[in-house]
Amino acid sequence: WSTRTIDPHDLRDAGAALFASAISDPLYAMDSSGVVSPALAEALPVKESRGTVVHLRLGLSTARKKNLDAKDVVFSIERARSRGAAAIFVEVPTPTTIKNEPHTVVFGSIDPHKLARILTLPISAILPRNFDPSVPDGTGPFRADCSDKQLVLTRNALAARGPAFLDRIDVTRAQDLATSLRQF
Repeated sequence: WSTRTIDPHDLRDAGAALFASAISDPLYAMDSSGVVSPALAEALPVKESRGTVVHLRLGLSTARKKNLDAKDVVFSIERARSRGAAAIFVEVPTPTTIKNEPHTVVFGSIDPHKLARILTLPISAILPRNFDPSVPDGTGPFRADCSDKQLVLTRNALAARGPAFLDRIDVTRAQDLATSLRQF
C-alpha cells in the first residue's frame, strides 16, 4: 500500500486500517468488555431539550499543534459520512454547533448510548478542519509523516490520551510482495 497518505475516514485506505488509530482518536473509546468511556469528549452524551449533546474536552491539540473545537467534530463526522461511512452514520443526525459554546456539539434526538457506541469507531476519528491525508494530523499517540518511500510515526507529546511508549516507528514501503516477505 502507499505510504504517501493516511486518511482515517477512507474505508479503502490500507495504511489507515493499520495506523489510523495511532494518529487519531474518536470522541469515545470502548474497552474489551464493551464499556464506553470518554476519549476526546468530556463525558458521555447527554439528552437535553436541545438534543443529544456532546461536550469536547478543553485544550485538545493535534500533533501539529492545531487546537480542536466543536467545528472540527462536525467537520470530521460529515467528512467520514461522505467518504464511505454513510451506512455507519445513517442513524446519526447531522451534528451542529452552538453559538458561544465552542466545545459543544448537538446530535439531534439520537439515543445517547447509541451515539456513544457509534462514536467509538475508528472511522469517526476527530481531525482538524484543514486535514490533508498527505500531512495527516490528529490527537493520537503518534504523529505521522508520509513520503513516497516510508511512513514515519513519532511519539506525539500532545496526544489526548497520552503519548506512545515508543519513540518512533518506521514503515518502509516494499516494491512488491516478494521483497516484503524476504525482509520479514
